[in-house]
Amino acid sequence: MLDQSMRQRVVAAYEAFNARDIDTALAHLHPKVQWDDGEGHMLEGHAAVRRHWQQQWAAADPKIEILELRDGPEDISARVRLSTREDQTGTGVQLDNELHFAEGLIRSMRIRPRPAAM
Repeated sequence: MLDQSMRQRVVAAYEAFNARDIDTALAHLHPKVQWDDGEGHMLEGHAAVRRHWQQQWAAADPKIEILELRDGPEDISARVRLSTREDQTGTGVQLDNELHFAEGLIRSMRIRPRPAAM
């Protein structure tokens, strides 16, 4: 089980992302972070993640709302709602983000789509 500081790091990283405070958001990520871009590619390092976020912010103005955090033995699964300016329903899309840690920082994030409701 991860300690409370890892949960706080996840919350702080998403809050900084939503505030468009890129330097603070990146400070929560390991320098060699591997980040899922949501399009089937894994980005590596702060520079790649910075470019990706800047492109996302310009194209879609995304906002992430944490709905639930679940601790695993070496990771945290964050159920999130992703909303963009194109979202006509206001409900966004729910995703599971799997976050792994190294040296007290987020080392990787992988997106897992949530199963469709029956």
